[in-house]
Amino acid sequence: MMECIHISSVILAGASPHFLKLFSNDMQETGQQKETILRIDVSQKDVLMELLKFIYGMKLPPTIVASIPSLLSILMVADKYHVPSCVRCCTCLLLSDMNLNTASYCLELSSEALASQAINPIAKAAQKFLVARYEENVPKLQKEVDQLPLSSLEVVLCKDELSLMEDDAYDIVLKWARARYPRMDDRQEVLKSNLSRFVRMRYMTNKKLREVLQCEDLDRHIASELVIDALFFKVENPPLPTRALTSEELPGHPVRVVEFRKPSKKANVYLELKRSDCQKLSVNRMICLKHSMSMDRHSTLLLNDIWRRCRLLGCS
Repeated sequence: MMECIHISSVILAGASPHFLKLFSNDMQETGQQKETILRIDVSQKDVLMELLKFIYGMKLPPTIVASIPSLLSILMVADKYHVPSCVRCCTCLLLSDMNLNTASYCLELSSEALASQAINPIAKAAQKFLVARYEENVPKLQKEVDQLPLSSLEVVLCKDELSLMEDDAYDIVLKWARARYPRMDDRQEVLKSNLSRFVRMRYMTNKKLREVLQCEDLDRHIASELVIDALFFKVENPPLPTRALTSEELPGHPVRVVEFRKPSKKANVYLELKRSDCQKLSVNRMICLKHSMSMDRHSTLLLNDIWRRCRLLGCS
């Protein structure tokens, strides 16, 4: 379907190199002014009309400004037809009020659109916003995380700045998948494609790996492959401290452990430390004790707690 629009070629050519070239070519071919044909997709018609209105009035209507999808659509069309004034206007509006809604809409665009010169700064700002928002607060904002689209969740979990244990990352992804995909088949397909990218399963604890094998939300074959790979990695590589703990060596003094008659989740460990050993301990640090084959998980020891106890015992 063809629609005829009366516009000023001088105004459009002054606002866009694309239209300048388009009108110049028509003039060179015929030597006189004639109708210029611009072929567009039907879906772009309304957006293009808003772009033309912006070129004439140099402002966007409030309805467009209040709609993030509309702003992104006009920004992409303005970039396509090389209208820098509109690109700057849309970019400024999107960056000035970066929020969860804006970031999610932006990252849902196609990879081709995200790579464009106009959208790329918005995409980077959206990623930076999400990382800063969830860097320390993913577990506290679980309900909000459950509503994130796949692209936004990927940005959050794939950043090294995230202060989160791998076991917790696995639980968060599982809760997100259950909230976003009620059907079991859809949930299994999403986790099959993305779980290994979101969670570094090689650094999960053995207890959590057992849960992976028993989880009904995961394809059994895929779960087995991921767990076997993680176990082989643990055997072939020396244990490393998790990204939440700092490793520090302790003196090799004898350790006395009290064994309780009844099963208990806790155990008392007595370290025979000298005054010189206590003086070497730094406050507000954490130690990851070497893993014992008789224990199912790593034990952590707070140095400031040791320091306080040593002071009470008169060691310092």
